Amino acid sequence: GSLLPDADLLLVHAERAQACVLLGDRNAPDAPEEDLSLLLQVWNFKSFCSGVPLLVQALTNTGAERISGFLQAQDVCVSLEEMRHSLLVVGALSPGALALLGNLTRSSVPPGRRGEDTVAGRRWLKEYLDSCRYELYSVPVPKELHGMAFEAFARALYANASGGVTPVGLLQEGHGRAVEERLFINPSALPLAGGLRAVVLARTEVEAGQAVQEVARSVSDAPELACDDEDGDAAGAAGGRAEEEPGRGDEDQLPIVLCGDEESFLPWLKTLRGCEVWARPVSVLHPEEPEELLQAAEASGLGPVQWCPGSPEVAGGLEAAGASGAHAIVYLAGRQRPREASRAAYSASRQRAAVLADADALMTMYHATEVVPDASLRAAGRKHAHIVCELQSTSSSRWLNPYMSSGRVKRAKTSGEGQVRASWLARKAREEAVTQRGFVEWQSNPFYSAGQVMLPALMSRIIAQCFGNATLAAFLRELVRAEAEAVPGRGRCSALQQVHVPEEMVGRPYRELCHHMMQPGQRLLCLGLYRRKSVKESTSGLRDYALVCPPAATVLEASDRVFVLHSRMAQRREAASS
Repeated sequence: GSLLPDADLLLVHAERAQACVLLGDRNAPDAPEEDLSLLLQVWNFKSFCSGVPLLVQALTNTGAERISGFLQAQDVCVSLEEMRHSLLVVGALSPGALALLGNLTRSSVPPGRRGEDTVAGRRWLKEYLDSCRYELYSVPVPKELHGMAFEAFARALYANASGGVTPVGLLQEGHGRAVEERLFINPSALPLAGGLRAVVLARTEVEAGQAVQEVARSVSDAPELACDDEDGDAAGAAGGRAEEEPGRGDEDQLPIVLCGDEESFLPWLKTLRGCEVWARPVSVLHPEEPEELLQAAEASGLGPVQWCPGSPEVAGGLEAAGASGAHAIVYLAGRQRPREASRAAYSASRQRAAVLADADALMTMYHATEVVPDASLRAAGRKHAHIVCELQSTSSSRWLNPYMSSGRVKRAKTSGEGQVRASWLARKAREEAVTQRGFVEWQSNPFYSAGQVMLPALMSRIIAQCFGNATLAAFLRELVRAEAEAVPGRGRCSALQQVHVPEEMVGRPYRELCHHMMQPGQRLLCLGLYRRKSVKESTSGLRDYALVCPPAATVLEASDRVFVLHSRMAQRREAASS
């Protein structure tokens, strides 16, 4: 049945449901038409009953806007287009961010096994899986904390929590149509008040609430903790140095190589410019000139865009487009997946059709592993080209094997007669170990843990979580929200950035880094690390992996990069004072 015939709604007793989930077909040949169909179903359902929450997945931003006009406070509408491009842009700007954000979505994960130092013989995999147990929670602000600046609250939370709770921002609760719900990421001097909820990363909702209450108790015992130090010289007095504004500097002038589906180029570029307006060049690698994109970029002021004739799946194509000196390579998949003749059962033919649709993306990924960064990037610590590749089928990820790039296949030792390759056995052991611990196989794929691949299953998980956790949807939307005004001399940038570990913090515990980054003059919230595997554990060449909220005692290494949330409010305040 469907939501259109009244008989079907009566048959399933829709008026008694806890919720109604309405999913647009992401493989529909005509996305706007599919969204209109969703709108008709929303109209019919709302005319039938209004007390049941309606959760809608629209395909386009326009469709989501139309549908949202007919929804009530308890309803949720998520745009697949907005979520897709937001994740791909943030993943390109901050290496590893795709894995960092993707691992914040889960339904349930069993508690970690005590006494384990490794998983499948890998220490990095143990650290990585432990960091996949966090979610975003919003907690009521106790009255004892009203009037306390958010940055003071964040420092107190770092000092009181046991390292497992990380501050993110403040959520303004919505009140019907009068007050829109809004998430403020790292709002700096914004005072805590009634009508605001503290947004934190924690393993459980109970843990999040207890950490906030612990801060309230500490403030009651020592009221001076609620006072914020506005002295800009405090950073120097503490022995630290103020970091340059994250996301600025030489790296912001490095180009992005964009390739793949031509129809997706323009919405992706608009999303990029929405959160990063300075002149980062974009080189579009495509066999045919994307006239619509180039004309729109010139007419709308979307920054420097140039066309490079060629194909990324052909050997040498990426190098010809300047990938050796690029900040990132982005491959966008087509919006339509080929439909199988029969859906009766999983078969080799269906598997073949899926991987053929992703063949160009897989070839691009393997060619990207052979791109050698230029001298300036190597001097900055970049060992490999950063790529964000979107696949049409999650099952295609099984063909992403770091040992299978052309160079490593040629250098691989030949297996003995009657023997299976050691790398194949290691991959199977890794996949079995993660599934036994409540995760899914693709989460342990080295390409995914490095934040280099976007899968349909990941999108489905994120959207499903947004239905049940509105805070997550607001957080992802806020990461690429354009500022109303650019800060003089600094422009706009994504709220999520990646910075090097300060020299004075190398060898120190992660807890101290969190305090160091929150000093006046910096005001950066630490979310996690982009860490390099040991030489012994990185024989495949993919050496990096993303960690969410590592343990407080984690010792920092010189090669670590830190995921931080910067404060736009602090930027505006400091710019005004100067």
